[in-house]
Amino acid sequence: MHRCVVPTLQLTLQGFLINPAIINQNWDQFDWVMSWASVIPIHVMVDLLLKFFFTRWLLVLYDRLLCSNCKLEAEEVINWYIGWKGHLAPELLANQSIRHQLSLGLHMMNEAAQLILKDGISSQGLKQKLSYDSTTSEQRLHKAQSGAAEPNMPLRQVIEAYAQIHNLPFKPKFGRMHDGQQIYAFGNISIKLDPVNEYVYALKDQAWSLVSFSDLVKMHNHSLTR
Repeated sequence: MHRCVVPTLQLTLQGFLINPAIINQNWDQFDWVMSWASVIPIHVMVDLLLKFFFTRWLLVLYDRLLCSNCKLEAEEVINWYIGWKGHLAPELLANQSIRHQLSLGLHMMNEAAQLILKDGISSQGLKQKLSYDSTTSEQRLHKAQSGAAEPNMPLRQVIEAYAQIHNLPFKPKFGRMHDGQQIYAFGNISIKLDPVNEYVYALKDQAWSLVSFSDLVKMHNHSLTR
């Protein structure tokens, strides 16, 4: 099972498209993964979901709430959340770690709704409100996701998931190092990681600068216009 089934479940979760814009979501692959929840030890299934699903799921939800180019429809987001929750196996819904991930998503949705109702702000204003600060909002989301009782998801995996969401390549530049740290390519941008403090640095104007995940996407898009 560990040699054959678990790796296949991992690949299926990694390749499953998570996109709120999809009206008629095809659940076949996800439901197939869920069908193994009653067979595979629960701690194995939970580990698979934490590593290869919920990191991307929370980032997609986060991006949706901060989207300045799309109309923020509360009902659509809520239905999307309920839809995903409804497809989780009962054995997983009963697990504390899985409930914690769902609670994080619900907390982000509630915070967004309260800010809109209280201040009447636009989605652009919401982006400023929900971004905890301009340089480490995504890293803090990563810390919040893991929780005090959960092992930290490696920063590299979080960045890799974020790159997948934006259809950008993320890979190490072999033989390229700086101060003993591996240099990676995020799209057209060179970056390096500080996994201890959970910071991301990008090569900008021949110098390394602290950046957020959203900055990386902007820098990559800007490079395409040069």
